Amino acid sequence: MGFAMTCSNTFGLVTGAFLLGFGLSEIPKTIWRNADWSTRQKVLSHKIAQMAVKLDEAHQELSNAIVVSGSFKLNVKYILQF
Repeated sequence: MGFAMTCSNTFGLVTGAFLLGFGLSEIPKTIWRNADWSTRQKVLSHKIAQMAVKLDEAHQELSNAIVVSGSFKLNVKYILQF
């Protein structure tokens, strides 16, 4: 009986420490960070800039793919004419 109580308490303490370290303390940190509007604006501006760069790269890749597929189409038409 004593061993079961010891295991139960150990499990509770370890689980509590784990949740405090990762899960339960993350919510107040997020609320604290989002409370300052100037910092939040800077963070969101940075994220928007990163997304804009990714969007520009994706647009460039799409443009390259369109050019390559267009030249391939012309080559196939040229080959099929003969």
